[in-house]
Amino acid sequence: MQIIPTLNTLRRNPSTTILLMLQAILTIAIVANLSALIVDRINDINIDSGINEEGLIVLDMYHFAEDFNGEMTLNRDIESLTQLPSISHVSATNQVPFSGSGSSGAYSIQPTSSDETTYVNAATYRADHYLAETLGLNISHGRSFTAEEVMTFDEAAEQASIPAVISGPLAEEAFGRINVVGEVMYMPETGDVPIEIIGVAETFMSPWPKWRGMSENSIWFARKPSNSNFKTLAIRTEGISYAEAQRLISETIYTNDRSRVIVGFENYEQMRDRQFDIDHALLFSLSLIIVLLIGVISLGSVGMAVFNVERRTKQIGTRRALGASKRSIVSLFCLESGVLLGVSLVLAVPVAMLLNVQLMNMISIDSMSVVYPLGVGLALIVVSLIGILYPALKASLVPPSVATRTL
Repeated sequence: MQIIPTLNTLRRNPSTTILLMLQAILTIAIVANLSALIVDRINDINIDSGINEEGLIVLDMYHFAEDFNGEMTLNRDIESLTQLPSISHVSATNQVPFSGSGSSGAYSIQPTSSDETTYVNAATYRADHYLAETLGLNISHGRSFTAEEVMTFDEAAEQASIPAVISGPLAEEAFGRINVVGEVMYMPETGDVPIEIIGVAETFMSPWPKWRGMSENSIWFARKPSNSNFKTLAIRTEGISYAEAQRLISETIYTNDRSRVIVGFENYEQMRDRQFDIDHALLFSLSLIIVLLIGVISLGSVGMAVFNVERRTKQIGTRRALGASKRSIVSLFCLESGVLLGVSLVLAVPVAMLLNVQLMNMISIDSMSVVYPLGVGLALIVVSLIGILYPALKASLVPPSVATRTL
């Protein structure tokens, strides 16, 4: 391996060398940032909801009768549905993780009347005491609600304190630790009525997985369903297909009360995937761009190798006449391409990091590790070396007699 002659060869063709280096530097910088963005999106898609998603169905219905009793109707629905052998738990709730719609509020560890009050945003779940079992929440500290603690909104307003279960990330952000059972929080809607934390769910995601800063913050109040015309049920099924579950649940709902219509019936996996449709499309687009960029720079390296073989045929013949082996000729072209891409990689790393800083200022992404440009650069070198093997092998077949011919 002769590095100095290789560098001299590259210096004799400055325009071609500089253009290829610029192409390689930009490719490495762009592909590295795209790869980091892809990994970031994959992590978002695979984020843990904190619940047991398998077999979970979310049912939305609308009552069009004006004089229906919402509490009585839902109690009858829950009782009749849980009597079905394929349904283990049913819970009335205002929202579920990753549903994309729901309510939220601002909470503080200081009374709202304090001048030093600072608030933390969190998704607000209002559900009965069956929610933990239905969703499969892992209560890591404290406990869940009992039936006696489920109240109406009017009853809750008259209590000296309001019990609540919160998510671990909310506890960490508000108190700086996870085990906060027995601590209190406050919210503007209840004034200085303390919210007593009776349990902490290890992970309990909000309905908005892409809302950075609040996607992991949730608080759950045990509330009886109101007489609102719109109702949501979370239903845990076991050992039954989605189609069969849809049939049985719909029949039971309409048998109990026909003065309503089911406006939404969805498998939880379908609901979750719908929240990330744009991310899946983005992953496909970014992956396609990466393949095209690497393909272009690899073709450029191959093209340069082919051009050099045609242009340096007599030189190669001279080397062969002086005793150069076929292997050394192949090594020569591989070394030229490797040196060019290696220098490009060294220059591309700071360019990639600077580009990442600009992207961080423009869009909400995390900082990129230097591993990405290094990995992309090494992958590009390997792909390019594989691509120039054919022209390099072709060059090694040039006979020594070519050196004696006039051009």
